[in-house]
Amino acid sequence: MVREGLDVLFRVSVLTFVVGIMITVGLSLTFRQILSPLKDLRLVFLSLAANFVLVPLFAYGMLAVIPVTEGERIGLILLSLAAGAPFLPKLAGISKSNVPFSIGLMLLLMVVTIFYLPIVLPWFLSGARVSSWAIAKSLFLLMLIPLLAALSLRSQTAAAAARLQPIFAGLTNIALILLSISLIALHSKSLMGIVGPGLIASYPFFGCGDDHWVFSWRSG
Repeated sequence: MVREGLDVLFRVSVLTFVVGIMITVGLSLTFRQILSPLKDLRLVFLSLAANFVLVPLFAYGMLAVIPVTEGERIGLILLSLAAGAPFLPKLAGISKSNVPFSIGLMLLLMVVTIFYLPIVLPWFLSGARVSSWAIAKSLFLLMLIPLLAALSLRSQTAAAAARLQPIFAGLTNIALILLSISLIALHSKSLMGIVGPGLIASYPFFGCGDDHWVFSWRSG
């Protein structure tokens, strides 16, 4: 019963965080601010290469030298291949980095991932399949639509956006705390098992729960 409650809390918190962070940044920025940094083609190219080439290769190299379970191997590969996580703007804000560029890059990574993941994933995981439509649908519903709605509201009435932005920012912070607590509580034993052998890893964060990606596994 407790575990079921924690699972519900985790799913609701993830959904609230993803939608909330999109609305929060949309209420504080303009379309021009988000798109302008993407004109730096060199920076965009290096960012794409880092996300879709260097990170997967680094993960693959780790798996070649560090013994892990099959589930951990699949999770790390999926995490390395799927770019455009909604945590990106939050991390950029915490580190005082270029938040507008992080939003623009996140949107670009989302679009590329829709086409990239179904092509590349079978190379890393034999027998794996992923649905481009399922990826696109969840990304559009949970991230793109809330962001565009908030950007549109700000373009129409900046005063209302300024009043709403702190509310959604606070809600997002609360959701982040709750999802972190519930995630640790749900997977404490697994996390201890991972850290025990010396592997420091992260669990994949795929939008809202297990159905963010339609992924099917077929052995051998």
